[in-house]
Amino acid sequence: MAGDADASSLDEMTGDDFSSVADERPRHPWLSPIVITTAVAIVASLIAARGLFGLGSLAAPALLPAHEKLSDLWHSVVAPIYGAPGQLTPPWLGLVALGSTLLAGQPEWFSTVLLCGVVPLTLLTAYPVARRLINDRRLRLWVAITYALLPVLLGGTNQGRLTLSVFAIALPLLVTAVRALALRRVQTPEGWRGGWGAGVVLVALAAFEPSIMVLALLVGLLGAIFLRRTPRKIGRIGIALGVPLLVMLPWLPSLITAPGRIFTGPDAELDGVPGAPSVWRLLVGNGLGPGLPPLWLGITIFGLIWLVALVGLARHPDRRTVLAAWITAVVAFGMAIVLSRLVVSVPPVGAEVRPWVGAYLQIGFGALILGGGVGVDGLSTTMKERSFSWLQPMTVLAGVLVGLVSIGAATWWVLA
Repeated sequence: MAGDADASSLDEMTGDDFSSVADERPRHPWLSPIVITTAVAIVASLIAARGLFGLGSLAAPALLPAHEKLSDLWHSVVAPIYGAPGQLTPPWLGLVALGSTLLAGQPEWFSTVLLCGVVPLTLLTAYPVARRLINDRRLRLWVAITYALLPVLLGGTNQGRLTLSVFAIALPLLVTAVRALALRRVQTPEGWRGGWGAGVVLVALAAFEPSIMVLALLVGLLGAIFLRRTPRKIGRIGIALGVPLLVMLPWLPSLITAPGRIFTGPDAELDGVPGAPSVWRLLVGNGLGPGLPPLWLGITIFGLIWLVALVGLARHPDRRTVLAAWITAVVAFGMAIVLSRLVVSVPPVGAEVRPWVGAYLQIGFGALILGGGVGVDGLSTTMKERSFSWLQPMTVLAGVLVGLVSIGAATWWVLA
């Protein structure tokens, strides 16, 4: 999503690229809000996962136990699917093997870290994006925390959805890369880093949810139309889309013979064919299976996200970041609604399953949170500059209520 400011920065993909945002740094780096919040999130994750401590393998309604040995996992990556010799192993298994290799060769550790540590890991990738786009420190913290809670609120942790964890962690990196792709000057060699960065992130996303390339191609087409006067930037879009397509090329014959795999992720056979969720339930983060918040809590939390996004759109309907966020959200929710109506067959036995659309809801609600945060940014300053009236107390009360709702969501995650 293209932003509106700081277009001259050359370091969006580095750790120090956010230093241009006006922000008072604490004297001690360990006392910064994001460090304290991340520490609290780690402790909260340990408390939330208290029932998982002990011997045995991690399993969930949508997750089979991990391979016991790394060698067995790598063998599964290169071997054809048992019972379907013409089918190659899906690419997500290769990324799991690579991640397990980096984590001391323990496949179980990789799955556990992705599922139990998704909130603090997502917080670490989401906060830099919020800091880059939002000046109000309290608002940017709310944006990062609320986004980091989405994998939990959408049932990803309780159901064992590795796809949702990968999407939650990687999407902020994709936003950073896309901003670099769109904003960097075309004359500099560093201008191409955004395209390559977006391509690498899309490889990980497409490995776990191949249908994301449909959304990426659509957004890429819209971006090419918007940037049609700068051919080099269109070339960056081509790189971003070409890298995952090239990496997935060896898997293409398997997709042709079993096209249902385009719409399914890891361990899809466990999903079965549940009833299609109603549209209104999807729009409030419900209808995705077990492990979700109570309906009243989901309506409160996701209804608040919709409300903040609408307020942001009303305040800045012409701001590019807000418009890009809303376009992304509408397309993502549209994809979720369409895919939730499909029933596809997957190898090796041709089992019929209904695609799980939590990843698209993660994209949709994440875009609404970002667009709302950017649109609402500066509201407190505007209220301070105006003469005192009933608007000031109402603004403060609304901010308190928004914070309390997010705290309630975090409390449900920890104690449920």
